[in-house]
Amino acid sequence: MLSPLTDRLHSPNAVGFVSRHIAATGYGAIELAGVIDELVAVHVRDDGIEFEA
Repeated sequence: MLSPLTDRLHSPNAVGFVSRHIAATGYGAIELAGVIDELVAVHVRDDGIEFEA
């Protein structure tokens, strides 16, 4: 996977409590791609994923 910031390969991983909560929703992986100019919160829930600016 190429980082949009550095254009280098990277492999981010979620560990600890975050990965347990994401797995509990039934998702095996979440891929975020693109560029954004502001911070955004990503809410992963049983009924889908929501972005909050």
